[in-house]
Amino acid sequence: MTLASSTISNDAAITTNTDPKKCPDCLARFDFKTSIGPCGRCYKLNAEQDSEKLEKIKTFPMCKGCSACSDRLATEYCGDLKVAATEAGAEDNDLENLTTTAEMWRSQKSQARFQGKNRPKPTIPNMPTPYATPSQVPTPSQQPIQPSTPFVVPTSAPNDLSSRPSPGQSRSQSTKDPQVGFVARTMFNNKEVVKFGKVIDSSSFNVPMPDIIERILTRINKDWENISEENLSRHDVSVRLFGNMEPLEESMNHSIGTFYQMHSAHAQSTVYLKRDPKFKSVPGAFICFEIHINEQAYQSRTGRDIPALIGSSSNKRKNISASYTSSRVISQPTVSRIALNSRFQFNIPKLRNNNATSAIAFNIANGTINDRGNVNIDWDKDIQWNGHLCDSPFAKGKMKMAFEFTRNDGEQFAAKRFFNIGQGRDMPVELSDNANYLLHEYSNILRGNFWLGEFYDLADDENVEVSKTFSFTECYLACEVISVDGFASQASGAREKTLTDDDEVFWLIEPKRARAVDRWSGSMDHPNFLGKRHQTAMAFAHFTLEISKGSLVYVDLQSTPGVHSKTGLSTDILFDVGTHSNSNDKGLTGPGDFGREGIEAFEKQHKCLSICQKLSLVAFDVDEDEDTEPVSKKRRVSNGKNAESGDDSDA
Repeated sequence: MTLASSTISNDAAITTNTDPKKCPDCLARFDFKTSIGPCGRCYKLNAEQDSEKLEKIKTFPMCKGCSACSDRLATEYCGDLKVAATEAGAEDNDLENLTTTAEMWRSQKSQARFQGKNRPKPTIPNMPTPYATPSQVPTPSQQPIQPSTPFVVPTSAPNDLSSRPSPGQSRSQSTKDPQVGFVARTMFNNKEVVKFGKVIDSSSFNVPMPDIIERILTRINKDWENISEENLSRHDVSVRLFGNMEPLEESMNHSIGTFYQMHSAHAQSTVYLKRDPKFKSVPGAFICFEIHINEQAYQSRTGRDIPALIGSSSNKRKNISASYTSSRVISQPTVSRIALNSRFQFNIPKLRNNNATSAIAFNIANGTINDRGNVNIDWDKDIQWNGHLCDSPFAKGKMKMAFEFTRNDGEQFAAKRFFNIGQGRDMPVELSDNANYLLHEYSNILRGNFWLGEFYDLADDENVEVSKTFSFTECYLACEVISVDGFASQASGAREKTLTDDDEVFWLIEPKRARAVDRWSGSMDHPNFLGKRHQTAMAFAHFTLEISKGSLVYVDLQSTPGVHSKTGLSTDILFDVGTHSNSNDKGLTGPGDFGREGIEAFEKQHKCLSICQKLSLVAFDVDEDEDTEPVSKKRRVSNGKNAESGDDSDA
């Protein structure tokens, strides 16, 4: 038989429609419609609110057999029915021998769509199952990437990422902790370094992308160490998607789940998420990365060529020479010290994987800074945070340990305190020392953020191009609210004894960040590299010495990739920075303050490269003769600032 045309029923008295072939809205009938409800066009009209789109939908052609409605439909029958008819040997519109199969297939397809399952392929009796030919993904030259609607970063993991568990993971686990799979291959000169093999792994939705790249590089470096003394770092490589595709702007500093969603929601998702042919059958969310080794960046950082086994060129690192220019001096800041009488000491909890938490309340200080760089701390704003603090630290550095703090609104932070102030790990830290050093670190962050803005303003005024990706971390100086029975939190290290009115437990609270760290300088080590970001970091350190009139220099500059909380843009978040003060007393502004010795070390090691020169920052013409004082020290004395006076103190 020939497929009948769609007919409109005149029966207006129908109240309940139980016929799957009839649309209850327009009353049209479709011989191969298998689900009860509206036809394809009415379904779209009911779901759309935009008037312009509604008019367009009314013009869309419909399949006469199943009611499928699409602007891409070019003939009277949809492609699904045509494929099934061809496989069954039907000619033209003769679908008599296909009726049963088509109805069954349509029913399965509709049920699968509503249940969120993969669409079944048509199976014709006594015929081999048809295999869909791979779709031809356009290359960038054939079809350039077009901008799409801005992506809104989700606040929680999407359900589709947990549709399939990762290897070795139960389905119940994957529902609670969505996974994204990925593979990474090492590339050099646009060719795969087969010697290193591929890195295959999976990760939970919320792991930051910088930590994913660090994980990949750790695996690659196991092979790299066999041919080189210097490991690859994130600065030595460029991360691409399969086919040497640049990831979307601002996507690299989000979590891997958000990274996947940003690219899968893009109009060119098939290009961005194109898979290596060997991994096309991997189910669920999956990303194919390429790690391209940057020969010039590696040489600049290490002074070494790429190992011959990889295929490096013979380019050698060039020596740098710089000329020096006149100075620019600005005002000097001051900072106060917390006066506490307590002699109570911390104990040192061990770093362990313990999820036990305790309810806690913090009083939050209100810190402000004036235009001279002076920090003021105000506790009278009555700001209090409530939440839960983990009893055990999740990270531990040389001097501080960090505990996870979850505020009652669900936002997560890292709460830090000192356990070592340079007297040895076995020497407990007094509450008063912890408070004073946290105050100085808090002040350094506020002042550093203020001076960074001044530095960028100077660069704009002088029309000097610098890297504007840097920002200081958000931070909050907090005082723990002691319970009515006089006990502090388990994490405080002061739980074992009852505290007095003079005992106060202070914390420095910061948003949780990626663990991947970029180190630009050390406390007494100040390297000089050509990269814009490194030059910018070191020029900023030089600028802090100028703006403080030689009384303070920022050192131990380190950052982690992240997203700026206010602008939403990618940024290098500076944290745990150190300072050296112009004083004979060490530890004046923190346990890492080496005093005048630290400032002179910076002056001797720092070289003014192009950014310092263009900003007209004063050069440090340090004579190698130990009897000759650095020019900067002479300048500070000639400016009327006695290096021994208390005016230069940061205390």
